[in-house]
Amino acid sequence: MKFVNVVITGVGGQGLLTMARLLAEAAMARGFETLAAETHGMAQRGGSVVVFLRIGEEIYAPTFSSGMAHLVVSTELIEAVRSVPYLRSNGVLATNTKVIYPAIPGIYGSVDENQVLEWLRARIPNLYTVPASNVAESLGNPRATNMVMLGVASVILERWIDTEYLAKEVSKIGKGRIAEINRQAYERGREIAESLRVVKL
Repeated sequence: MKFVNVVITGVGGQGLLTMARLLAEAAMARGFETLAAETHGMAQRGGSVVVFLRIGEEIYAPTFSSGMAHLVVSTELIEAVRSVPYLRSNGVLATNTKVIYPAIPGIYGSVDENQVLEWLRARIPNLYTVPASNVAESLGNPRATNMVMLGVASVILERWIDTEYLAKEVSKIGKGRIAEINRQAYERGREIAESLRVVKL
């Protein structure tokens, strides 16, 4: 495989662009070309955000069509469902297990997270569910959910990225206690991915 197509999705405010930037920089540190592009709705109000990232040799365009993603990483469960059409038949989907409800009351109604997970499991052979929000909250910063999922993605993509470079860059995000929580969240994500024995692309 000469390239890998990645979709990073979630809602506005979850640090998806930071995730994409760090993965792109780590891929370049490994010697690969990268291109990224984003699409989003009302991101500032918690709307849907999709970031396309391509890593490999001779990358000419940042976006790709449905059914072409080797990996989808989602920081929110409903956005994981929305992202399924992007995924190849043998692709990998790694998702946070938490639903984040929009600010507009009643827009989702009541969502049964277990039913959503069952729906995904019935359709995605390579599905990995991660309680990333719970991990981040246990560390003292719910905003570190993206770092947990970044850790998971770093294991799946380790052929394509310089993991030592990535770990160093993660430790620079924020200052003091925040930086330490981000580092811990990233490392916890890696531990979870290894325990799940994720497919490595």
